Amino acid sequence: MALNIGFAYRYDYSRLNKFNLGIGASYSNGDLKTNVGIEKWFGKKTWAIRAGTGFGARQYFNVAFGASAAFKSARIDYSASFPLG
Repeated sequence: MALNIGFAYRYDYSRLNKFNLGIGASYSNGDLKTNVGIEKWFGKKTWAIRAGTGFGARQYFNVAFGASAAFKSARIDYSASFPLG
């Protein structure tokens, strides 16, 4: 059995400067892992960049980067994850 919990927050420090923050944790087989990520949209929500990291038990360490491009009826998302631990 696994237990997962997450939290997302949209930080709005001005009308044009907003970003999304996500924090999550998972517990399974005695191992606790925590992940944190941030995302920022630009150009009236037409493209975005994001980055995140994860760390936890058994030398778990992960770094991830990504981007999105939004069109009228579609969106393309790309991400790369690098396990370092």
